[in-house]
Amino acid sequence: MKYPIIFTVLLLISQAVQLTAQQLIDDTKVIKVLMFENEHKDKKRMINETARIKYKLRSDSKQVIKGTLEDIKKDKMIVDGKDVYYNDCSMIAGRVFNEEVLAGGIMSGTGLTTIIFGAALAGNIIVGGTIVGSGLAVLVAGIIMVTKSKRFNLDKGWEVYGAEIIYNPAT
Repeated sequence: MKYPIIFTVLLLISQAVQLTAQQLIDDTKVIKVLMFENEHKDKKRMINETARIKYKLRSDSKQVIKGTLEDIKKDKMIVDGKDVYYNDCSMIAGRVFNEEVLAGGIMSGTGLTTIIFGAALAGNIIVGGTIVGSGLAVLVAGIIMVTKSKRFNLDKGWEVYGAEIIYNPAT
């Protein structure tokens, strides 16, 4: 008769400790991003802080400046220690995170797996070679999708501003 009561009390204590521990730990993450919006196309894209970017200034539209995005503010970005105001830029380019990057990652994994599977069938040259060739094509297409950058022409409908994404991975 004692054991069910002790078990119930221990269970209630462990639940209380678990709830308290969950409330004490704050895993909230803040990611600063450059947010690009085009109202005519109804599209939104973003570039993360610490990304490699290229940009053109309105004062010298021929020169493309490259650098690392060190910090993002509401009206300016800091690239390699220099303040660059969004109003001074005519174009900003960088690696964008969207559905295409996810698809490219899946394609890269599928291509690599297909190459390995085709190599396992190397005994039959025609079948194995065909599978390896198609796997290589999918792998290359996936790598291109993951690594390509997107250009945002700020004179053709794109607007840019600094934003923050706040999320908690524990929830």
